[in-house]
Amino acid sequence: TAAKELPSIVATVRKPIVKLAINRHNNKYSYTSSSDEMLMKNMELFDKLSIRLNNRILFIKDVTSSEEICCWSFYGNGQKMAEICC
Repeated sequence: TAAKELPSIVATVRKPIVKLAINRHNNKYSYTSSSDEMLMKNMELFDKLSIRLNNRILFIKDVTSSEEICCWSFYGNGQKMAEICC
C-alpha cells in the first residue's frame, strides 16, 4: 500500500488500525546487538498480533516510507489516536 492511500483506508475502514513502520535502512543511528534485537522483537510482536487479531483489527506494515526506524501508529474513528516510536 502506498503512503498516499493511508488516509482513505483510515477514513473508510470501520475497525481499529495498527500500523508498524519499519525502516531498517535508516542509518541515522548505529545498530548495536541490543537495538537490532529490539527491532526484531517489535516485528515479531506485530506478526503475532496480526495473526491473532486479524478479524478485529486491521494491521498494516509499512516498510517503504518511514523516516523512523521503528514506529507504531494507532488509528480509530477515522483519525490517528496515538504513535509510539521504538
